[in-house]
Amino acid sequence: MLPGHKILLRYKTLDKCFRSKKKWTLEMLIVHCSRILDENISKRSIQSDIQFLRDNGAPVIVNDRKYYTYKDPNYSILKNKIPQKLEDQFIECIDFVKEISDFPKYKHYKDTLHSIRPRKDKSKSLDYVKFCVQQLSNEGFFTSQSFINASEFKKINNLVRYHKLTHKQSFIEDETLLYSVLNTKLKNLIKKINPRAFLVDAVYNDYQEAFDFKQELSLPMRQRRIPQNLTLWGYPAEEKHETPDMPKLFEETFIIQLFLKDVNCQTGALQVIPGSHQRELSPLEVKLITNNTFPSSCDVQRGGMIGYKPMLIQKVAPSESPKNKQSITLWFSSYRLPVHYLWNHEIYL
Repeated sequence: MLPGHKILLRYKTLDKCFRSKKKWTLEMLIVHCSRILDENISKRSIQSDIQFLRDNGAPVIVNDRKYYTYKDPNYSILKNKIPQKLEDQFIECIDFVKEISDFPKYKHYKDTLHSIRPRKDKSKSLDYVKFCVQQLSNEGFFTSQSFINASEFKKINNLVRYHKLTHKQSFIEDETLLYSVLNTKLKNLIKKINPRAFLVDAVYNDYQEAFDFKQELSLPMRQRRIPQNLTLWGYPAEEKHETPDMPKLFEETFIIQLFLKDVNCQTGALQVIPGSHQRELSPLEVKLITNNTFPSSCDVQRGGMIGYKPMLIQKVAPSESPKNKQSITLWFSSYRLPVHYLWNHEIYL
């Protein structure tokens, strides 16, 4: 029996006891749960379960300093959503069943997969995507928690370890890892941000380097080397040299960073100045803005992500564990560079 299943079964058993008219002491609850799960349950486990139910809104009270029950007899945990950790385990189990159902021996499992797959609220999902797009346009950044599920997160982590990726290593040519990161949810978000966007690079970061407030002006592009006497479309190379339109380039470019570890303000999360992405600023302007503006800390759980514009003023403060912040950075753009310049890559979604 999976650990998550045992915990959930104990919660359901306690819930049923608290809703019944029978008077339950702590000792009776221990014996009853042990019988249901067919194993010895400790007093500490039951007390911890009761406290967990209380912390999540269950009105558990003790009558006569002895008998446990619900203050509201109509309350039930079955009317509420299960904890996110248990839901992730449930989805991971379904994904596993989906994989083995391709084998002839387990083919009959396919018939039940559709009915047990958790249904997503599409309206809420669309509203949140719209919110992220608006935040990126207006504030220059957005954060999203738990953007990938437990099964996808485990697969990405295993692939990173398998390929032994090093700090700042591009993995854009590794299709298995790349398309594990570029799941359907992320592709839909990218298309909403910019329907013409293409991927220009994908890099693994083993840790987050600390730096003071600045605008990120470097992009994964390079200058094309053209021999002096070579002509391009009938024109001498030196006569056709054009530089990128930088304001338009930055406007049509954005960055997505997916985190494989939890990051917060104590562990060196990215700090940004909202709305500072509208134009390129001088060092003096950056200093003036940061001295008079309180930054936003982009705290993200593992599996979550940050989206931001290149010119957004940002900072990463030093932390005690800088190597405990593995992440994946993706650059997207729809800007067509002049002939003398190249993106590192151009992959269309």
